[in-house]
Amino acid sequence: MFTIVKIADYFNEKQQAAAEEKASLGEAIEQAEKLRKQLTLDIKKKKQLIAENAAEGVDTGTLTKKVEDLEQQVSELATEIRALRTRAEAPDPEPPFDFRRAQLLAQLLAEHGCAEALEICELEECIPLLPVGIRLVTPDRHGPELSYLAARGLLGVVVDGAGRPIWCSVGISSDLSLPVPVKPSNGHYFAGYRPPLLEWLPPDDSRERDDENDENDENDDAAVVEATGAKFLAFLDRRGGRLLLSKVHFEVPVEEIKYNQETYKYNQETYLRERVFRSERCDFSDLATSLYEYLAEMLSAAGGILDMNTDYPDNPLMAHIKSRLLPVTTPSPRFRPCTERLRSEEIARRIKADWDAFVQAPWSGAITGSLAAAKHLLESGERPRFWNEAFEGAYGFRLRTRDHDWVLGKIFIAADGSPGSNEDDIRIHDVPGANRYGAEKTVQIATHGRMSIRLHRESDPSK
Repeated sequence: MFTIVKIADYFNEKQQAAAEEKASLGEAIEQAEKLRKQLTLDIKKKKQLIAENAAEGVDTGTLTKKVEDLEQQVSELATEIRALRTRAEAPDPEPPFDFRRAQLLAQLLAEHGCAEALEICELEECIPLLPVGIRLVTPDRHGPELSYLAARGLLGVVVDGAGRPIWCSVGISSDLSLPVPVKPSNGHYFAGYRPPLLEWLPPDDSRERDDENDENDENDDAAVVEATGAKFLAFLDRRGGRLLLSKVHFEVPVEEIKYNQETYKYNQETYLRERVFRSERCDFSDLATSLYEYLAEMLSAAGGILDMNTDYPDNPLMAHIKSRLLPVTTPSPRFRPCTERLRSEEIARRIKADWDAFVQAPWSGAITGSLAAAKHLLESGERPRFWNEAFEGAYGFRLRTRDHDWVLGKIFIAADGSPGSNEDDIRIHDVPGANRYGAEKTVQIATHGRMSIRLHRESDPSK
């Protein structure tokens, strides 16, 4: 476990330590001055004794040598005292640690909800605590390019058309994250990816359902603090004696006094003053290290891209990101492209076991609307017309209703698992946007065994 340190207390400790150091300097100066006076007095006495001995014809060589040694000591003490006085008389605070700016930084961090930091002994200790975005992010198909999304600090994982990760991010929000390019690998496919054609599929994997809850489970010790529109990561490097922050630039309000020029012309003594506030960008890199500049250096050392097939024994950042991405990838894609064109009768034979189990499944009060209509028609012997989609196991079908409308359906049968039993209940799933009007209001999604099905009603335009 790590220790949580209050940032304001840390700066106060630094200031107290500086004050104690200056007090100790005063004591050292006092002791040095006292010793210098004693030595000076001793020199004076010995010089007087040398003069007396010389008058009496006594050898003074030994005393003269002692006086020279004492004078050398006095000279050295004088130099030491000057150096101590320079340090003691230096303005408080003195660079490079400006306590007034430190108090301002602590105040700004507290205003943004970041009053504490996680204490570490070395910079590298913060790496395993950094959140890695492992949530799938789907760019707008008509929106910006991936390079633009990366420049914005996209939080999460972006995949290519095959489901291979090509971008991920380290950080805590879109404004405070480091985008990391990932080299596409045929042995690593994002487990939660669905192609646009199959985005309707309900979650059927525990990892997919719980990813929002466990995304940062390994980072509970990190000082991630909610702020206004953002979050902060704050660490205290005790060995280096510096804060490590995900943000070192802040907008600081600055007060200005503006004068009413017209009033000033006529009465310079009583001219009107107006208080105006403006924002000024303030850089606190003299007090704190930018976390993302530190991470960017490690990313650059790895060639600027993460290779999932490479080990990183000397790069803790890349090793950490890889360790977080590996559990959410699979060695083969879940959705394989299908290039063959199948007839309806052939599809019916292929999916017969799953389809028959679905048709013969027991009814329940949850089976309503489009699903109830389709199940009733199928049990009555109506024959749907099938076609296959662009992925293996994905099919579509049409079923004519008695009032000459249509029930349209989409089917996906997972390659793993086995067909459901006709004793199994049909599971109904919530449909996003179910309150919409028109045909979309009739959409229903259900699963039975390994088969997922999406249905909605369509009116015959010829009616």
